[in-house]
Amino acid sequence: MSGETVIRRRRTATGRDFDVTNDAARRSTTWRRGFRPRRHRVHATVGFVNASAREACIAKIREVETLRYDPRAIDTCMAIVRQHALHSPHGDTLCATIEKLLRAGNASRAERLLDEAPVGSRGLLVWVAVVSIATVAFVGVLHRAIKSKADEAVASAPQWVVGAESVTGPEAALTDATVRLVGDLAAGRSEAAYGRMSETYRALVSLDRFEAAIAANPLLFGAHDAVPSHWLLQRGTAEVRGSVLDRSGKKTAFTAGFAQEAAGWRATAFSIGNVPALPQGPR
Repeated sequence: MSGETVIRRRRTATGRDFDVTNDAARRSTTWRRGFRPRRHRVHATVGFVNASAREACIAKIREVETLRYDPRAIDTCMAIVRQHALHSPHGDTLCATIEKLLRAGNASRAERLLDEAPVGSRGLLVWVAVVSIATVAFVGVLHRAIKSKADEAVASAPQWVVGAESVTGPEAALTDATVRLVGDLAAGRSEAAYGRMSETYRALVSLDRFEAAIAANPLLFGAHDAVPSHWLLQRGTAEVRGSVLDRSGKKTAFTAGFAQEAAGWRATAFSIGNVPALPQGPR
């Protein structure tokens, strides 16, 4: 049979015998071994209880980056993330991934991961409602959805607010917090200034180190007339820039960092003359 070896013999329904060669057996075996049923992956929804909870977690991640990835700051951040993440195996996986990124010094990737995580049940109900309405008025609903997403993107994008006249809202609150902080630092009221720092900062920096840093900075003592002029707000954190007059009357630039807490805006960093005036992280 053309040099092919007969390995078995079969009989058809008509009673006629036919031979199965090595090539036919190989093709049959290959087909059987290579066949795999098609599988469909199911992507589980991983998210947060609500949008404000997700924003609070992102703010904490930014604070970790400000405090130079101190382990205690990461622990505090992860306690907040686990508190607000949906309790499920997928939620635990998300929290573990975020913690690994933070301990690896990659806050930006951790923030993107949180930003991509959907909101919990409330977001799902909204999505179902939109789909139902779309059957009746698809064009109108689509227009509103696109406009809403565009407005949300614009609102969440960090933008510098420039100008010291007639500030309102969070800029006004930040201005007040900045002026009070500079006043306490310049007057040597270290305990009052220390009380204006964020909870995470006070957990990492002792009052003794804080007082020593103030005493060692000649630009702080006697500074007055702080004028904030630039505000940058982004998801629970803020940066304020402006100028202050030193004892000789010379104008000097300053930069203050803030984090939003339940009690209001609390400072996380302060620099004067482009030099950090307060200690950052543990010794």
